Amino acid sequence: MTDAAPNAYAERLGIAAPRLEDVVKRPRLSYLELFVAALLERGGPLTLDEVLYAVHRVKPAEHPEILRVSLMKSWAGRPPVVKEPDGRYGIDLGSYRVDRFLRRLGLRTPPPHPSAPPLPPLPGPDVPLSKDELAIVFRDGVPVMWSGVRFAASVLDAYDRPMTPDEVRQAVVALCGHPGPPAKASRRSAVPGLVVTDEAGRLVLNRSSTDLAAVRAQARERLAAYHRELADRKQLELDVAQSRRLLEELIARQLGVSKAPKAGKQAWRGIVVAVQPRIRLTRSFDERSHSYLGFVLRVHGELDGETRDFLVAIGDGAQAKHEFRVGDEVSGVGEWVAHPDLEIADLYKASGFEVAARGPSARTSPPPTTGVPPTLEEYRARGHRRLAALTYAAKCVSCLWGAEMAVEMVIDPWKPKARKYRRETFCYGPKSCPQYAAGPTRKVPGRMGMSWEEADWVDEEATRHRGSDE
Repeated sequence: MTDAAPNAYAERLGIAAPRLEDVVKRPRLSYLELFVAALLERGGPLTLDEVLYAVHRVKPAEHPEILRVSLMKSWAGRPPVVKEPDGRYGIDLGSYRVDRFLRRLGLRTPPPHPSAPPLPPLPGPDVPLSKDELAIVFRDGVPVMWSGVRFAASVLDAYDRPMTPDEVRQAVVALCGHPGPPAKASRRSAVPGLVVTDEAGRLVLNRSSTDLAAVRAQARERLAAYHRELADRKQLELDVAQSRRLLEELIARQLGVSKAPKAGKQAWRGIVVAVQPRIRLTRSFDERSHSYLGFVLRVHGELDGETRDFLVAIGDGAQAKHEFRVGDEVSGVGEWVAHPDLEIADLYKASGFEVAARGPSARTSPPPTTGVPPTLEEYRARGHRRLAALTYAAKCVSCLWGAEMAVEMVIDPWKPKARKYRRETFCYGPKSCPQYAAGPTRKVPGRMGMSWEEADWVDEEATRHRGSDE
């Protein structure tokens, strides 16, 4: 394998294609990790013999059968290795265990743990309190264990002037909305206290008191607790953001999105060359269900600075209002589809439609049929038959009876995350259409390597209520 060879797994995971010769140098690798490494090196599913050959190439075993048993015992059905319906082994890129294996194999470094900014340093006991500090210290009220003297001392320290008891309380109300306890002076004694009273009856801070440093320290303990609370909240926000980002990456891999879609509204304009139903098909072995979402406009025009064909998904209401048909000259805005496996369109959430010119509304009789398409209720009532993909691309892509559907397959009902995606084409048109070709029957994968083949009678049952010309 050369560096230039395409590697679907590496592209989807955003890693460099590994070489087993380099991976095997890492210490204490299990056989399951070597199993995964062989699949990553190939970039796609392998038969068990191909895996055996790849592992034996870098870690020779005395007897190949022993290596076979070791590989199968190490796997034992555990993710991210899965067995495909055709018997080959592949990697479930949507498994939450993929990142662990990539880190063990040295193919991806763990994301750095985000950390909140460090706590700001607090001033020492020789620095007076500030008004901003008091606003934080008293934001939930004055601590119940604080006396009127300590309360007065902290306010006088911040304002640095004598104040009456009422002025102290008013200052605190202005800072944080809480009046606090009555401000008091220290009891009279031979030694001047922390807060004394001057001749005018005002409270004065005794800055030579040894108790002042303790008041500042207690106030700044509450300040430090406030900063720790802010840091904890910030840390929680960072942790949640990282978890959300990792979850989005996991979901993107499950949906087959190799990179994030473009964001924002995109303006588009052009000529409508087809209007077909927008239907999503969900399969679960021999069961199927349809979601009739609206319509898809196939447009030839300008999008994202290029002239090309593109698909715009619209709602049932928009089609009922504007009655889009082949030949219309239309413009609007839309968003890039977030999950391409669930939509066949390039844009959805379209709005701001402007119709500059109209195509013919009458339906043409020779296929492909154009004109204003029927309602979704009529499509649902008619039922469909499978349509060969090549026939659809060559003859039916502009026909209002044709439909390309995004198909979501639930592989195991007991493991809802085990899903696969593909596209299928169908025909809602008359049974007598000369261009119709059914193509090969379709197989649906199931759990434990089983598969179900959708036979012809399924289409016959879905359309038996219609005549040959309906």
